[in-house]
Amino acid sequence: MKVIFLDIDGVLNAHYNTKERWHGLIGIDPKHVKLFNQLVEQVGAKVVLSSTWRRRDNWKEIMHEHGLDESIFIGRTDYLGDIRGKEIKKYLDTHPEIKQYAIIDDDSDMLPDQHLFKTRWNVGLTERICEDIVAHFKSENY
Repeated sequence: MKVIFLDIDGVLNAHYNTKERWHGLIGIDPKHVKLFNQLVEQVGAKVVLSSTWRRRDNWKEIMHEHGLDESIFIGRTDYLGDIRGKEIKKYLDTHPEIKQYAIIDDDSDMLPDQHLFKTRWNVGLTERICEDIVAHFKSENY
């Protein structure tokens, strides 16, 4: 199974998008959602929410309201309160069916050997990053 660990802030939005707010957070930008949906379809991946947005009880509903298909989400990482990379490692350790993964995040608190595709908080997800993720999933050296 292929999985994308998804952060929201700085990935599906950027700090230039200050018009829409959701509980004090910057909203989700439809152009980034469109790009992400195309990526998920192209690589045939499922999604695990690793963003702080996962801490809301109705996180799947919120994702759906912003244009993300609920069926692509297979879960969310546990909140451990420290390094996000450890939260992702715990998820991977308890889900051996995941054979390939990528992390999309604007932060760098991952473990050294993790497959991070870093966005910039003021830009969000780009076509170039999506191309790099597609190449990553196609790589025979995985």
